[in-house]
Amino acid sequence: MENIKDVLLFLVRHGDTFLNDSDVFRGWNDSDDAALNKKGIRQAEIAGHFLRRLPVKFGYLTCSDLGRATHAAAIIGKILGITDIYADPRLRPLNVGDYTGKSKEKNSVLYYIQHPDVKFSGGESLNDFRQRQADASVGLFAWAKQHSDEKAIEVSHLSNVIYWEDYDEAVTGYLKDYATDKKDLIHPGGVVAVMRDKTVVPLLGENKQAKVSDEGDE
Repeated sequence: MENIKDVLLFLVRHGDTFLNDSDVFRGWNDSDDAALNKKGIRQAEIAGHFLRRLPVKFGYLTCSDLGRATHAAAIIGKILGITDIYADPRLRPLNVGDYTGKSKEKNSVLYYIQHPDVKFSGGESLNDFRQRQADASVGLFAWAKQHSDEKAIEVSHLSNVIYWEDYDEAVTGYLKDYATDKKDLIHPGGVVAVMRDKTVVPLLGENKQAKVSDEGDE
């Protein structure tokens, strides 16, 4: 990308899990079913090789503290030669509480979209999630300001990606999609660049399969 100097953050969605294929809300589930499967591990490898080929020096790697994100971050860190990885619980996805593990098709989230201050039973509200993401970003902004010659990577979840893609309305767009056609806005293992003006540039895995040329250094 030509304007790579204006990138604030490279954001990676963790790879595929068993629950990704079952069309249920994953939320804060950290069970074996929420762990990366073989496909998810490969997707993380593809993302790591993709990032390594960019003309960028990476100096900061952070991730959600859930297993599927820490595993993906470890894979990417190994490829990039980064040993210090900062797991941050504030980078967890939207906590849908009692919806966790339940069918997205049979459990509407429209009420919570229309009432963003109302918490999911056993979970949090959309505005809670939005504030949590904003709080996690403070340290990132400070680091980026002090390291203009390096870039940061965050490995997290779909709702975290949508927080940036729909910056002014947090995850509203994400939930609307799942309430209607269930269309992911970025596939597992996808990479986007968050620019300094908060716009988002899709780089890998945006509603498409990874290209053969993205599958490593061959």
